[in-house]
Amino acid sequence: MRGPLMQIWFQRVDPKTHRMVVERAPHPRIEVTLETRSLLIHDFAHWAVETALETEAGFYGHLAAGLELDALREPLPDRDAQAALMDIERQVAMLQSAFRKRRAGDMTGADNLRRLEGAWRKTKQGEALTVTWPNPAPTVTTL
Repeated sequence: MRGPLMQIWFQRVDPKTHRMVVERAPHPRIEVTLETRSLLIHDFAHWAVETALETEAGFYGHLAAGLELDALREPLPDRDAQAALMDIERQVAMLQSAFRKRRAGDMTGADNLRRLEGAWRKTKQGEALTVTWPNPAPTVTTL
């Protein structure tokens, strides 16, 4: 995977919300506040699966390439790209479900997801978990 570098910060805002900040030059910065309980593990599962597969065909690969969040909520115009994205979404959903039930074992991306979730647990309010696309290793920083 040789896609463009992109940095993402997942910052703890409070116990119920987090902020996601995406830096991906030359494309515009993305900053959004999200509900943590339902969205964070899903976003982490995407990262885990996509980095494990070393693919740019998923959510984060498309973000790095310059697509906006709104564009990713709609079907992609290219049918093959949409099919690849849907296949990744299926794998993400399976990993997310198994992870929540503590049954992820050696599923694709499970180790990456465990690293992300473990690092997130160490993050304090105001701190951020930082990842750099396409590197699967997270770090905890202040934003």
